[in-house]
Amino acid sequence: SQSYDPAGGEIITYQWEIIEHPMDEEFTDFAWEGQNSAVGSFWIPLVGSYTVLLKVQNENGVSSGNTQEAKVTFRAKPESLLHVQLTWNDVSNDQDLHLTNVSAGGHFCSSAGDCFYTNKQPQWFAEDDRGKGSNPRLDIDDTNGLGPENINIDDPQTGTYRVFVHNYPKAGIPAAPTMNTIRIYTNGVLSFSEQR
Repeated sequence: SQSYDPAGGEIITYQWEIIEHPMDEEFTDFAWEGQNSAVGSFWIPLVGSYTVLLKVQNENGVSSGNTQEAKVTFRAKPESLLHVQLTWNDVSNDQDLHLTNVSAGGHFCSSAGDCFYTNKQPQWFAEDDRGKGSNPRLDIDDTNGLGPENINIDDPQTGTYRVFVHNYPKAGIPAAPTMNTIRIYTNGVLSFSEQR
């Protein structure tokens, strides 16, 4: 099917752009798919408000304006019942998010009991697949700075969980002072936030 604009010309170019988001202004890695297509999608890294703008141009060279009709604003919230989020404020540092299930014998940097960059989907509970149900999953290991790194558990079991942040300095680069922010959402609601 073809798309037509109100002036009657066929739309030949599309450009999606995120113009407002809850990330640091330096963040641009939204992993777009179809950014120059009629339908686009992107990775939503943080809970919060996003505004997306669509610009189009027709075959006659007429471009759309930056109007309210060309924008959509929405609020993203986690679907998982437990969502742990790490961000930090220095692009030269690599911070790593860890989540252990103390009730299941999990320890920091243990091969089975810690959800972190080398073990993104540990099998804590055999009745669920890795990264599903009561088992955690880390979305990305952000080594380029600022984060976010997110760990989700869709349906956590009752127990004691522990969150760690590990400063993982890059070889040959002196570590700069860094402010880490941890936010924990339960049932889509912010239940804990702290900076250190």
